Amino acid sequence: MPKFYPLIVFIVFGAFLIPNLIEITVGQEHFPFSNNPMFGHYVTTQDTTVTFDFVIASSNNEMKPIDYPKYGLWEVKLKRYYFSNVYGSSEPGSPQGYFEGGVEGFEQRNEAFFLKLSDLILAKNSDTEGIYLLMDWLTPSERAFKIDTLGYYDVESRSFNSL
Repeated sequence: MPKFYPLIVFIVFGAFLIPNLIEITVGQEHFPFSNNPMFGHYVTTQDTTVTFDFVIASSNNEMKPIDYPKYGLWEVKLKRYYFSNVYGSSEPGSPQGYFEGGVEGFEQRNEAFFLKLSDLILAKNSDTEGIYLLMDWLTPSERAFKIDTLGYYDVESRSFNSL
């Protein structure tokens, strides 16, 4: 057995163990060390899950989903970022991240997020008047059976309003 074999074993075990220990110690979940519903799997045919969706509202009252590749975005990564860094939880000690401020804090975080997202979209689509934040309830076949509107970001006033 080579002299450096114990070092290699230590590094490999550390690479797998240390991130998990950090997640346990910090008490906040991050991908891929999470059992959040967005990373969950369906167990039965009656199970459902939810996901966020962002829909562009144009000046002619047309609503269309964001074409993520057109704007250089990766849909899954954007939704994970939104869930972890903007949406979060208002319950102290929540593993999804605790954010203070109630509805006002939620709207402020959304204004900062949607300001950057709208600037990105406006650079390629000047017809955008706003962006809707939706929550899609999905069946195991990934079809939405219920859609809730959580809020609307108005591009002109640069404000987010929870609905």
